[in-house]
Amino acid sequence: MTTYAGRIYQDGQLVKGVLHVEDGRITKITKDGPADVDFGDHAILPGAIDIHVHFRDPGATHKEDWLTGTTSAAFGGVTAVVDMPNTAPPTTTMKALKEKLALAEQKAVVDYAAWCGATWYLDDLPEMLQYSPGIKIYLGATTGDLLAEDGNRVKEAIRICGEAGKPVLLHCEAQRILDQYRRTEQKLEDHHTTRPPLAEVEAIYDIMKALPGLKKVPPIHVCHIASADAVRAAQAAKFSRGVCPHHMLLDHVGCCEHSPGRGKMNPPLRDPAAREALWQAFADGQIPILESDHAPHTQGEKDDQFHKIPAGVPGVETLLPVMLAKAHAGDVPLATVVDAVTKAPAALLGLNDRGALAPGMRADFAVYDVDAPKPVDEASLHSKCGWSPFHGMDAVMPTHTYLAGEPVVADGTLVAKPGSGQPLLPAP
Repeated sequence: MTTYAGRIYQDGQLVKGVLHVEDGRITKITKDGPADVDFGDHAILPGAIDIHVHFRDPGATHKEDWLTGTTSAAFGGVTAVVDMPNTAPPTTTMKALKEKLALAEQKAVVDYAAWCGATWYLDDLPEMLQYSPGIKIYLGATTGDLLAEDGNRVKEAIRICGEAGKPVLLHCEAQRILDQYRRTEQKLEDHHTTRPPLAEVEAIYDIMKALPGLKKVPPIHVCHIASADAVRAAQAAKFSRGVCPHHMLLDHVGCCEHSPGRGKMNPPLRDPAAREALWQAFADGQIPILESDHAPHTQGEKDDQFHKIPAGVPGVETLLPVMLAKAHAGDVPLATVVDAVTKAPAALLGLNDRGALAPGMRADFAVYDVDAPKPVDEASLHSKCGWSPFHGMDAVMPTHTYLAGEPVVADGTLVAKPGSGQPLLPAP
């Protein structure tokens, strides 16, 4: 048994105590007593779970791979990730899922899973759902070739997930709205104009209309909500909701002025008023899940002509740290931030032994000096792309990260070996 002392996150509060860990699980938490490792007044938080990453492996490993992506995650206090299906090849067949998970098995330093992609081909989906937490449906064109435009196939994919009891994740931008507003883009404001909040709302309504007649409706989660209008639509539909730090902390006015392409993403950055409304919705508890949508591209790709620049920004390493800085500043309750990357995503994924620090739970945790935010230095981050849209913003980076009681990052150094991460579901 190993014991760890610090301020332990319990029921939304930081409480001085000692974690007792044996065989990868927490056996008990005591108020005091001797400890093998004493973190003093530093906070011990549950390991974060990022349900939304693009690690580009296989297919575009010059931008990221399972080793660099999970290393970046570990340095941000993230102990479990779920990769999106728009890789090359896309994760739409059993063969592709096996190949992707085999790569993760060799390289990952935190735990992992992979979403299935839903397109016109659904034959493998029932088998894939035995080894995947659920599916992702792209209702608007973005990186990759997974646009789902056939409403009947979309409904069938939702039906299959309902029968399996697995969640459906949505990229909500209605393609007909994107087609209607399409024009040449020269700057970030143009990208916002051509992919308006209306596209988010219409996509949510489209899925609402697809649900009647289904015997079993699966949990449905709207990814990376970028407008308060979409929040209200998703609430009306009783869909789960996720938001990314970049949509709440950045807007198209003054963002990335020296390299505007860094701020290009789908859905796009909105105007300052829309960003503030989205932030308020999260701070008020209307958006239960934080996700990074970690989608790295090289700096060279981001410096191209604006209309040619690929959409997406890195963020798995800064997902929780930038939000902890906001909690330290008093802009949002600490519990709202922490629960949104632990308790809520664990519930969506059906993980009953993660997301909290309590007896019987896995000893996945990270250690932070929450009272000492420091500016993000993109040169010190670990994504292969080498840059961050949050460069210069305050963040609270962890000093240590543990996975099942074993150190992954210790005193700012990676100590885990490639392949030490484990699958969240049984391997095929």
